[in-house]
Amino acid sequence: MRYGLRSGVLLILIAIVMCSVACCVRSPLISVIADPKSGHPCPEHGGLCVHVQCSGGQPPYLISFGDGVEITSSTGVAEHIYSPPYSKMEYRIAASCEAGVGFSDVSIENRPPIFYDIFSVKGNQAEERELVLLQVSHFTKGRSGCDECEPYRVFGGTDPDGDPLYYEWHIRKQSGAAKEDSVYDLSGSRVNGKAVQGDYFVWFPNWHEAKPPWPFSPLSSSPSGMPRLSDARLQVAENASTITPKGHYHDYLIRLTITDYCSAADTHEETWEILEPSN
Repeated sequence: MRYGLRSGVLLILIAIVMCSVACCVRSPLISVIADPKSGHPCPEHGGLCVHVQCSGGQPPYLISFGDGVEITSSTGVAEHIYSPPYSKMEYRIAASCEAGVGFSDVSIENRPPIFYDIFSVKGNQAEERELVLLQVSHFTKGRSGCDECEPYRVFGGTDPDGDPLYYEWHIRKQSGAAKEDSVYDLSGSRVNGKAVQGDYFVWFPNWHEAKPPWPFSPLSSSPSGMPRLSDARLQVAENASTITPKGHYHDYLIRLTITDYCSAADTHEETWEILEPSN
């Protein structure tokens, strides 16, 4: 009985050793080199382009890039572009052949955009259906550390990596209005709810139609060098702003999502007072 027990234990030990040897034979034997191992995606290249070199074992190699893309390479050499939007910021490249497997990790480097404030000559007040020019390009006003100067302020959006920025507008009356206000690019196309590029956008408070209430001209340069809409249209808006208010102000919430090329985002919110005329 004792002899049989010892024999059984010996057989188990032999099986464990054989299994361990087999695992060692099947341990990763493939060298997988990714170049670069990390980097910032480039819009001109369509993302982060990575060169992969596999060696060891016998081809063909099955290469999985960790983003759902797999290829078979007879040479062990492959290229792959990690394109936005990114579901994660690190991907594992896995290569396999009959001899074993190998791995390499690739990291997406990206810093999110920064948005400071929307600039408008109207401040945070306007009248219904009045043309409001919203500027989101990055610039500063005033002077820091100078008590006698205009207060220093920073406006617009910037990206630490120099990526192009996309702006998505959502503007609605806070009193529970079902519809969003329309926001237009400088060509007069409605863009609210879409992520689009641009430095300037046009808003007519409490206007929801696909086309603006009246056409407006593209930006031109003023004598001071600041961009502006056509003088005639701006004059209408300036005259309207000097009229003594007769009506009620309603709060409007502006929610602006700023996204960079890699899909990292910043969100800006502010409240405006919009005058609803009494007649």
